[in-house]
Amino acid sequence: MGFKKKFIRFKCYKIRFTNLVFNPPLGVGGHLKSNNMYLLRAIVRPEKSSVVMKALFDAGFPAITKLGVFGRGKQRGIKVGNVTYDELPKDLLMMVIPEKDKDFVIETIMSAARSGEKGQFGDGKIFVTPVEESYTISSGKQD
Repeated sequence: MGFKKKFIRFKCYKIRFTNLVFNPPLGVGGHLKSNNMYLLRAIVRPEKSSVVMKALFDAGFPAITKLGVFGRGKQRGIKVGNVTYDELPKDLLMMVIPEKDKDFVIETIMSAARSGEKGQFGDGKIFVTPVEESYTISSGKQD
């Protein structure tokens, strides 16, 4: 019965809000303000992940998800003697950030994850994807 009450209540809200007209917020010069969010997925060397996470934390971006993954990129693995290791361990760091911070966060990750001054094959890759919606599970609210 409790689920049915919540569903009916949600249905009423949906009907009530269908007649609203969306007026996007305007910024300076009449341009649209951007509230866009981006998902950054950085694949980095395992020995660099703690350095990257500390750099992001120090820069004011503490929210991050870390996963251990295996794979290969352009370097096609490593050959040691007669043995080829074609799946190398890496760490996948994921975070959602506002559009205004995207370039800063990407530069922070690149500078912390890069090996040496110029970098090397296998240092990693950053993928940027727009986020359409997000929800907080505990409250059920859309962010």
